[in-house]
Amino acid sequence: MSSQLLDKKIDVLWLVEHVARELDVACAVKAIAECKYGLKIEIRNLYQHIKEYLVEFEPKVVVHPYVYFVKGALATEDIFERWPDAVHVNAAWEQIHYKAHKKIKAPSDDIAKKGVIHFAWGDFYRDYLLEHGVPSDKIVNNGHPAYQLYKEPYRSFFSGRTELSRLFGLDHS
Repeated sequence: MSSQLLDKKIDVLWLVEHVARELDVACAVKAIAECKYGLKIEIRNLYQHIKEYLVEFEPKVVVHPYVYFVKGALATEDIFERWPDAVHVNAAWEQIHYKAHKKIKAPSDDIAKKGVIHFAWGDFYRDYLLEHGVPSDKIVNNGHPAYQLYKEPYRSFFSGRTELSRLFGLDHS
């Protein structure tokens, strides 16, 4: 096997759609997974880098920002066709919907329902997925990933409110 092919093998390809909403969590997961478990994770923009990452990597796992349907979905269909044997994970960054989106944001084809592991921030979204035909063994109720950054040990990486207010002469109450 060529060394070029070995270099392409990665554990996780984490795709980001909205940088402001998703990149902090992707970077935190990458740092922890690489340091603690030795996993190789690459982060790419879902659309911007597609021509490069489709040929550049051979991931075991692909984390998608969303998976509503696969057939005919921009970028998503190409990704599933390129890596049909990878584990596909729906990070599901949009879990709070208004009435008009409740139906169109639900997993709607068999691949999106049964061929993807879906993250749920709470029981409300797990129930929503179940109502739309996602099997319970394809749902991981893991809470909102960004909120994990408020837990120890991550919350103590930065100065607290009292210290910052004192430093900048602000009312901390």
